[in-house]
Amino acid sequence: SSSAASDVYKRQIFMLRFFVFVFMIFMLFFNLVFSANINLNSSSCGLSLSSNNNYTLTEDMYCVNSNIFSASTVSNINFNCQNYTISGNNSNVGFYFSYSTSTNFTLEYCNFNNLTNAVRTSGGGINNIFINNININNSFSDGMIFINGISNSSFTNINIENSAIN
Repeated sequence: SSSAASDVYKRQIFMLRFFVFVFMIFMLFFNLVFSANINLNSSSCGLSLSSNNNYTLTEDMYCVNSNIFSASTVSNINFNCQNYTISGNNSNVGFYFSYSTSTNFTLEYCNFNNLTNAVRTSGGGINNIFINNININNSFSDGMIFINGISNSSFTNINIENSAIN
């Protein structure tokens, strides 16, 4: 009788562990496949972007951080500024992709003002960047700069004034 009770207890523990394992696999799959919608405001300065997210700017931003938004080894990011402006003090970068593999990044409907660079990449393995409907004004250095290149990318309706592009 004691042995039968022990066997039932062991099966219950096994089933509990099995359901916890299945739940964890489901949550991992859910987080990998489905992206989050993240609203950003002026308190979002210095944010490190993460994969599989849709970012939406909800107001103009003024930041003094060296990199307003940064990304390293990310994929599947959509960033829509909704025509709001990201401004700085001429010593910071709007979007910085560091030495890494970053793919499938869309940046659209953004205005940049008084930044060193609106978009800057550094390192290899950066591809599938789509930049659309962007206004860059008064960049201290280059409006956009791509160090070591990018691949399979497109740029549409980019307006750069009082700045440069490399």
